Amino acid sequence: MENPWKNFVKELESGSSKEGELVLKGDKDILKKVIDELEEKISRKGKEVSAAMIGQKIQTSLYPEPFIGNPRKAKILLLGSNPGFEGGEKLYHDNYTAKGESFIKLVLKNLDWENQEVSFYYLDPNLKDLINPKEIHPGYTWWQSALKDILKKLAGSEGDKFHKISNSVAYLEFFPYHSARFPGRFKTPKNYLPSQEYTFNLLTNIINGAKSREDIKIVVLRIDQGMWIRKFKNEFEELKNAGKCYFLKPSGKGPSSISLNEARLGKTEFNEIVRIINDSPMPNNS
Repeated sequence: MENPWKNFVKELESGSSKEGELVLKGDKDILKKVIDELEEKISRKGKEVSAAMIGQKIQTSLYPEPFIGNPRKAKILLLGSNPGFEGGEKLYHDNYTAKGESFIKLVLKNLDWENQEVSFYYLDPNLKDLINPKEIHPGYTWWQSALKDILKKLAGSEGDKFHKISNSVAYLEFFPYHSARFPGRFKTPKNYLPSQEYTFNLLTNIINGAKSREDIKIVVLRIDQGMWIRKFKNEFEELKNAGKCYFLKPSGKGPSSISLNEARLGKTEFNEIVRIINDSPMPNNS
């Protein structure tokens, strides 16, 4: 199956997409219906509306991030739920700011796998040039925290660590669009979007290839792992028995906490992930 996000990027660059419509063409009708239904529910609830319901609003003004890095080539594939939303992301997704323009270029290159040197862009040292303490991208903070223990164990400079991770790690989302809370209806097969079906096809191909590879680990991150497990239960079990699939243990800090450390992964599993990333070649050696 061809990567549909390539066409998404082409349409944006050609100007054929309507302004503000940051949605894959095949997803548009379904998403519009879901968004309209949710807005109607929120309006009916009035002051009694819950934070959970509001949190499920899909932020279509932000660029989708179905994956970070190149899942096809990754040795460590992390599986998450969907890109989050705290509010600070808007500055970086706005074409009318210098920050936005620079960040969007990284996102779009990643979507069509054009530029793998900056594939895991949230760890790109150059991204720091866009950041000041009052306007830091929430995703940058999130990934620095999630990978803190791994980064400490990697050899080399900050730039070396970034390249090692870019050459070996990718992140695949169950749902590609931003929201503060996961939109629950998209956990079930009857409501899957075409973009999700592409993700599942991609993961199926990766899993089939993993059976003959020794240098790959798939890590299911979230406490709410059920949606991935329901979809790939048998495949994950087979990989787990072969030592190629890990499940992050709950931390008690909520589903958004995904720190990859010995306590959450297990000492052996953590050290194996560090070893694989450390052994990843630098650009001039690849």
